[in-house]
Amino acid sequence: MLKKLIEDQPSEPFNRYALAMEYKKTNNHKQALDIFNQLTEESPDYIATYFHYGSILEEVGQPQKALEIYRLGIEKSKVQGEQHAMSELKNALLNLELELDL
Repeated sequence: MLKKLIEDQPSEPFNRYALAMEYKKTNNHKQALDIFNQLTEESPDYIATYFHYGSILEEVGQPQKALEIYRLGIEKSKVQGEQHAMSELKNALLNLELELDL
């Protein structure tokens, strides 16, 4: 159903985000990562992408890329005034930095 929505509304980022989240739930990390990457390129202001994209990158052992994504999401959140998203991203960034001992 989500794939059909994406086909019908290719410029609507929520549909791709929802599909990526479904892939994330089923541990289909490769497909989720592909969609999240596409979202950051084609819909970079869709803030919800960054937290989940970063968390999957952490799960698959790409902490440096996750740090980049969290930082990018924080910057986008600042510009948009999205305080809640920025707070979540900052917490994820801090936790990862502590884990990596940075």
